[in-house]
Amino acid sequence: MKYIITATASILLMLNVSATTFDIESFGNSLNGWKGKKRIASYSFVDGSYRTHYPTVTRNAGGGIFVSTRIDQGAGSANIVHLELTFSSDGRLMIGQVKGTFAGQKVDSGLITRASDPLPLAEGVASPPSDPLSPADRLAADLFSAFDTAILKNAEKTEEKEDLVSRLFGSKNKVNIAGAVRHNFNLMMARIR
Repeated sequence: MKYIITATASILLMLNVSATTFDIESFGNSLNGWKGKKRIASYSFVDGSYRTHYPTVTRNAGGGIFVSTRIDQGAGSANIVHLELTFSSDGRLMIGQVKGTFAGQKVDSGLITRASDPLPLAEGVASPPSDPLSPADRLAADLFSAFDTAILKNAEKTEEKEDLVSRLFGSKNKVNIAGAVRHNFNLMMARIR
């Protein structure tokens, strides 16, 4: 009996020591607070009004978390984005994906993963040039570069220019949903513990 209690206590301690958390309430407060039964935050950003839906947080086996939220231009909008981030047990951003629908067309950044930590080099071997960005910043840069590229490809397929293209060339339906997604990303990153 003593062995079972000790083993159970050890497992519980291991789970709690390295578990990553996400402060959903603080995130919502930074976007004017969660409102209504569906807990949606409505706010203005740059040139439009946006809504962020209450995030889903799923615990991973190793103590990390998967956080997913929906961002749109308001009720009934055809422009809907899902921001999905996976964090390790020590709070490091490991995987990101942005996907959604613009003007009826699907847009997806694809899964962007964190670069591996460099392996130690043998003595006397010159190290390759280092990336000026941290691994998390590199993942974020790659994620939004892929998302902007996907939006641009979508805009080339359709007559209606949106988001990145509308800022460059102008459009009747000027939006900045990619900017709103980046804003949400930054707010989410600041609330990971």
